[in-house]
Amino acid sequence: MRRRLVSFGDDLYFERAVKIALATGSRGADAYYIGLAEAIRAPLATSDKVQAHNAKRVGVRAYYVLDEKELKELIQLFKCRE
Repeated sequence: MRRRLVSFGDDLYFERAVKIALATGSRGADAYYIGLAEAIRAPLATSDKVQAHNAKRVGVRAYYVLDEKELKELIQLFKCRE
């Protein structure tokens, strides 16, 4: 199986990350991950409950993986086996 690495510069989502941090009170690193997920239209999987909550507040599809229900939803999204 071939895998491809994709890289994104933060110029793609920096300004949005700042707005997310100010709107939600997120830490800078959390806002960066939320902003990146939003920019590339990808779900955010995290073990940080606050980060998942803040992502959802700004409309980013987020999954708190330490919650059994949300983990199952994420697994189903990617059609993985448990």
